[in-house]
Amino acid sequence: MLYDPLRFLSLERKTGQVLAGTAVIDVVPSLDRHGQQLPGKFDAFLGDQQVATATLTPFCCTARVLMRRGFSPGTILVMRHRGSGTESLRAPIKVAAGLTVREDRCGPRFSSWKALCLRAVGAPIAPQAMTAINHHRPTSNSMED
Repeated sequence: MLYDPLRFLSLERKTGQVLAGTAVIDVVPSLDRHGQQLPGKFDAFLGDQQVATATLTPFCCTARVLMRRGFSPGTILVMRHRGSGTESLRAPIKVAAGLTVREDRCGPRFSSWKALCLRAVGAPIAPQAMTAINHHRPTSNSMED
């Protein structure tokens, strides 16, 4: 579904999910194709629209999606678990979009988020593909000579 800003304005008036200056997301545990929970992964919903799928950081991930969709950086993003009225996290979208969660021996903590540079990641199948092509190339030392 394409992003429609007028739909969100309508959603604000009808459901209260998007309030003036506030976007409330509900998160639910992600399920695999067999209906089993994916450990630590969540889907995020803004009203009835799914904005993030199977992410370890639904709050931060959703903030980045909403920024790309044109939400104001000053909009307050609120996260809660579906079925609960308790706010789990709250921050301006711009702040949340710049964060991720890092875990080390001291436990989980927020840290700065950096976009993945695709040039820094090599294509894992390219070397294998080249090997396969070179492996099947005929050699000049054939038995017909």
